[in-house]
Amino acid sequence: LIGEGNEPVVVRSLQQGTVIGESVSLRRTNETIDIVVGGPGRLWGDAGVPTSTPLLSTHASQLGPANIEFADGLRAAGRILQKTTLDFTGSMTTREYRLLDRVSFGGRTTLQQDDTSLQADQIDVAFSVVESWRGVQQSMDHVVGLGNVLMNQGSDRLTCDKMDIAMGAGPDGKASVKSATATGSVSALQGDRSLQATDKLIVDFESAPGKDVVQVTDVAPASTLAAASGQTASQSLKFSSAASPRRLRAFGEVSVIDPSQSLDLSCEQLDCTIAAGKDIESAVLCGFADRPASVKLDTFSVTGKDITLDVANEWADVPGEGRMTIQSGKDLDGRKVEQPIPIVVTWTDGMKYRG
Repeated sequence: LIGEGNEPVVVRSLQQGTVIGESVSLRRTNETIDIVVGGPGRLWGDAGVPTSTPLLSTHASQLGPANIEFADGLRAAGRILQKTTLDFTGSMTTREYRLLDRVSFGGRTTLQQDDTSLQADQIDVAFSVVESWRGVQQSMDHVVGLGNVLMNQGSDRLTCDKMDIAMGAGPDGKASVKSATATGSVSALQGDRSLQATDKLIVDFESAPGKDVVQVTDVAPASTLAAASGQTASQSLKFSSAASPRRLRAFGEVSVIDPSQSLDLSCEQLDCTIAAGKDIESAVLCGFADRPASVKLDTFSVTGKDITLDVANEWADVPGEGRMTIQSGKDLDGRKVEQPIPIVVTWTDGMKYRG
């Protein structure tokens, strides 16, 4: 299908959504499907896609239609699968499924849904297939943004060179976000919190069953364009909404500032657990001998090559040499003072502090 002038090709499906482009081509063999949408275009559907993204949201919610705009074409690759199933009556049924393996959006691409957007110079989506006696189901396996990645949700913002979001089955059997990896010049803002890392940021998510579930219709155009004959695959995806950040790892000149926790830290590597999807609970910081890690909390600050930190209890352990400054309401003779005074402690072998 080839458009002309200001009249692009429009392919609509009541169930699968709409795709617009300068041209649309479909090539099918007995085993494969290849779909190409030429030029700048747009893809949107009547159902939502998940927006549980690292640092920007703690859970998915019921969402409106997704809108994907791409500057330089769309390519999708899939395959044909014949599956014979046995139902409870003992009858054998053979069905044909059209399965997506990957979809690539070229040029500057924007995925917009409600107040959440993902922008990148290219966005790739990979799909996985689960076969059972009930039939065949597909789910998203990875969503990858390449080049000048920008994610926004409300006032929250994340930028990096590459973003890889890994999906998997949650405890309730529904697909949910398992981890997200941002690579290269990572910068994240969540309210008044900020995080910077030059190399990489990895966020692991956990999900719980029994919460709100988002049922999603596949936004890729394979079903739309291949629905002319045969049985379409089960493209309906269900996403657990309870996924929230539980562990965060950052690498390369890491800095975190969180005024709500009175927390300011810097290190070369950070490994921490997250409480309530947003607050740092405990952390391990690693630095170098000539550029040690440092932490500043409400009542004390500590510096050392390696630091183990309990933020809620204001505990800190430092193996080896280090330095700590404590704000004290008394002087070294035990007399009360009007304004807290700093007490500086240095050591060579190790320190344990319990606030």
